[in-house]
Parts: sequence; structure tokens; C-alpha cells
Amino acid sequence: MLISLSPNLVELAAAREDNKNKCVDYIDLMQNKKLECDGEPLTVSNQEVLHTVNVMSDGKTGTVQVRKTIFEFNGREMTQLYFDGWPDAHGQVDPPVPPQHLIEEILEQAKGSSNVAIHCAGGRGRTGTVALGLVQKWHKVDGHPLSADRLVRDLVEMRTYRADFIEHPSQLMLLGKMFGLGSGDCTLKTEAV
Repeated sequence: MLISLSPNLVELAAAREDNKNKCVDYIDLMQNKKLECDGEPLTVSNQEVLHTVNVMSDGKTGTVQVRKTIFEFNGREMTQLYFDGWPDAHGQVDPPVPPQHLIEEILEQAKGSSNVAIHCAGGRGRTGTVALGLVQKWHKVDGHPLSADRLVRDLVEMRTYRADFIEHPSQLMLLGKMFGLGSGDCTLKTEAV
């Protein structure tokens, strides 16, 4: 399972204007291209969209696609969850969080997978949020009770491997709300100092 939290086309266009590199939908770009991996040819031979959810939030459209991709490389097959509706939070004081039901959809689709890779542009905020959420789903499947303490303990444990997992409190509050561990708004109210 590959979870790609890539920027949408508007975000990509803005990044190009600022000469910043952003992750793109590289699986889609691999279609009909000749690539190599360890000297062996690697191509995407088939890609099937199994499920699509479109969402409109704050005037922006995002998509979660569940795609099954078949690679011509030792006959490997992969399922990819591709979500382009969650802008990068890097450097923002009050970053947007996606609609809760879309993150729940991603976590629900991924919770049964034993091998999961997650990425976004920087590998911290969006990736950390989904990784921590997936760990909570796995706890739930294993019968462990979920609690705010467990969520925070898991975050602290994950930060021993990557100190900046979860870039903004709103991302942690989104997970707390999703798992019924807190109430209220997922935005952090900030005041000028």
C-alpha cells in the first residue's frame, strides 16, 4: 500500500512559480515510460481506479483515489491511495486541515495492509498525521483502547525516529477529533504577539 499525499494542481503551479520542488503524481507519470530499477526495466503496465471520492472544501477540490497499479518488474502489484486535496502546511501559521471523512477513508482503506509507505512533499505534517492515525487504527484492530494519552505517547514514540512528525497542533487535533478523543474545532486560534 502506498499513500501519496501529493499537492493539487493549484499548489503545484504556485510551487513552480516560486521555484520549489513538490511531489507530483509520479505513478501516473510513469505510465508508458521506460525506467530502470537495479538494471531491470520498470514500467506501469496497468492502472485501475477502484474508488474515487471528490470533495470541495473552502472552494478547493480534492480527490482521494484508490488505484491498483501493476508494475512490470517481477510482476509486482501495488495499491495506491492518492489524495491531492490537502495543502502543505510548511511555514503556515494556521494551516488548513482536510475534511475528516477523507482522512478516515484513507485510514480505513489502509488499516488492513501489512506493508504501508506514506509520503507527502516533506514527510512531516501530512505524512505524520496519516501515520499516527494509522497506528491508532491498528491499535483499535488489536483491541487496545484508544485514549488521548495513547495518541500522545505514540506521537512521542514516532518523534524519536523523526523529530518533526506532525508539524502543527491542528493536525494532532484532527486525529483527536476523528477518534473521539477531544471535541471542538480543528483550527488553532492564533493571536499576533
